[in-house]
Amino acid sequence: MAKIKDIAAQIYEDLGEPSDMSVASISFWLQTSVGELNIKLNSDFVLNEDTLEISGLGVEEAAIFKKMYDCYFYKKRMRETIGAAGVDQVIEVQSDGAKVRKLDKNQLSKTYLSIHKDCQEELDKMVKGYKRFVFSPTQTVGDDSISEGTISSEVKNTLVDSSGQP
Repeated sequence: MAKIKDIAAQIYEDLGEPSDMSVASISFWLQTSVGELNIKLNSDFVLNEDTLEISGLGVEEAAIFKKMYDCYFYKKRMRETIGAAGVDQVIEVQSDGAKVRKLDKNQLSKTYLSIHKDCQEELDKMVKGYKRFVFSPTQTVGDDSISEGTISSEVKNTLVDSSGQP
């Protein structure tokens, strides 16, 4: 079982321990997003409300869960900078030899948009890879093969018309 607080601490460290967020806020997002993880992975992970552990969550699933948070984080940053871009009109001020330059919020928004797109593409690849290697068919029904001896050499290369006759 994986604990939410451990996953949140790993995410917090991976993001460089930003001062405007905490492990608790990441933990809350993870707790409320277990359902989204279940939808993405066609799984049925259950969060134990008392211990904050997710039953059945392995290393691969935790990596996908962390990537989901990364995508959320960059989308949130993008939205914050887009909102701020409408307010900040002055980019550079110069007076008496001193220069003050503000960060170009539009360019920062574009950067976060690009990072978010890359993150989303990587998440999609991770989910597809997970589904490909974790899920396998449990049963195949029918026999689509025909043994070589049942087809005569005369019929092998003839066309069949709509009535089914060669």
